[in-house]
Amino acid sequence: MEKGLEDMTKLIYQKPYKFKVDNDKWANRNRLGSLKEQKIILDNPNILTDSLTIVELFENAKIQDLKNWNKDELKNVYLISNNQNLSFRKVQRELELSEKEQIKKLKKQIRQFNNNKSKWRSFPISISRPIYTNDKKYALIAYNLGNNGGKIVIYKLDGENWIFAGEPKRWAY
Repeated sequence: MEKGLEDMTKLIYQKPYKFKVDNDKWANRNRLGSLKEQKIILDNPNILTDSLTIVELFENAKIQDLKNWNKDELKNVYLISNNQNLSFRKVQRELELSEKEQIKKLKKQIRQFNNNKSKWRSFPISISRPIYTNDKKYALIAYNLGNNGGKIVIYKLDGENWIFAGEPKRWAY
């Protein structure tokens, strides 16, 4: 999970994101086409283009675990419930941030979060629990970026590290 949250906000919804799974012939064809394009454009040999693995991932995604995230599962993030008001000092203490740039960004996000009670903010983001292939070599994670849309990302297990293996779907509102 750390790999999937590297460049994201530190504010994450406690409730996992439940994403819609289209697993018909056309949806799978579009995913495969998108991944093949990424492999060419990004010149990345790790992009997944095996259609059977893609179908398996999205077939496994039909049953999603919606148990709330806890602090042990997601390291170095602050978990938020829906109607919570955030205290900057409390969040900073828990995240142990020391870099000025990170602190400034966090202050701004907390201020925006507390001032805008709308359900559709650009953060905190909501992420699904990982969906794995049967052999546990690939994982799929969906991100809801609030008002900014979302994406589904595939990661590949390379030794002990997870590496980016493609983004078969993204959307914007």
